[in-house]
Amino acid sequence: MSSCEHPIVIKVDTFGYYNKREESGPSWPRLATPPYLFPKGNSPNQRPKSDVTFRLAGPAFATSYTIADLCSAEEASPSHLRIVCLGPDGARKTIEYRLEARRFLTIKEDGLDVTRDIDDPSRNPIIQIPEGACAVLETNIPNRDLSPLEAAYMNDNPSDRCRLSKLSRRKIAAKLVGVPVPRKYETYELGNLQCFPEPRRCCRDYMLIRLMLPLPIGPAQDVGVLGGICDMPCTFYRSRKLNGAEVSCIASDMTVELYQLGDHLYIVDGDRVRQVALPCGVELDFYMPRLDPSYSFNIKEVD
Repeated sequence: MSSCEHPIVIKVDTFGYYNKREESGPSWPRLATPPYLFPKGNSPNQRPKSDVTFRLAGPAFATSYTIADLCSAEEASPSHLRIVCLGPDGARKTIEYRLEARRFLTIKEDGLDVTRDIDDPSRNPIIQIPEGACAVLETNIPNRDLSPLEAAYMNDNPSDRCRLSKLSRRKIAAKLVGVPVPRKYETYELGNLQCFPEPRRCCRDYMLIRLMLPLPIGPAQDVGVLGGICDMPCTFYRSRKLNGAEVSCIASDMTVELYQLGDHLYIVDGDRVRQVALPCGVELDFYMPRLDPSYSFNIKEVD
C-alpha cells in the first residue's frame, strides 16, 4: 500500500438482525460491505460502490448461534476473499471477492459473476476504483467449521439426552402473554399506562411478551419487547414451516419470535438465537389469548 496515493479498504462482514429494524436499511441477516468513501474529488458519488448483498439463513437451526456464525472465511488476502455462508435454505453458498490491479472488484456467487450485467452494463453495481486510488480487501470473519450448524438446520430429532427416552410425545400449552415492561429493560418508562380523553381509553404503548409454561415443564421465558401498541394493531402468527410463533406490531420496530425443534425451545433475540431445554417428549402448543384491557388492541391469531 506504500505506493498507493489514496488507499481504500473494502471490508466484507456479516450484518443484520432477525427481529429488529435498522435505521439505514433492511435488518435481515446478510453478507455485505459497509459504506466506504472514495477520495475527495475522485468520485462525484460518495456512496459505496460494492452494494451487492447476500441473504443468509433465517432462524431455523436446532442450536444456539449468532448471525456471525453463518459464514466462514476459507481464503483471505488483500486481493481475494473466498467466504462460505449458509444461505436462506440452510445450504452452503460460496462468495468470492476479487480485486484486479487493486482497482477492479468482481464478486461471484457459486462461480457466477454477479457484478456485471451483460445485457445492460449501466446496471453493473460495481464501479472501478478511480484513478489515483487503490483498494485492498479485509474481513473479520474467521475460518470456522460450518458443518455442525449446517446439520442443525430444521433438525427436529431428539437430542442425546432424550434419544432413549420412553416418554410418549405429549402436547403442552405454551401461552404467550403481554405484561408490563420490567424495570431492567430500557423501554421501562415507555411501558407506563397512558390515558387519552378522545377517544377515552388507556393503554400501554410497550409491553413485554412472556412465554408461560406449566411449572413441571419449565420457568416462564421473556421473549422480547414490542412497541407501538397504542397506535396500530398487532398480530399473532403460528409458523407453517416449523413449530413456532411470532408476534408483530405494525408500528413497532421489533417482532418477537420463538420456535421448537427436538426437545429444545429457541428464542430469537436480535442477531442471535438462544436455546432452552425442554423435558423429553414435550411438544409445545403455542397460543396467545386476548390481551389485557390495559393494552389498546387485541392480537388476532393467524394459522
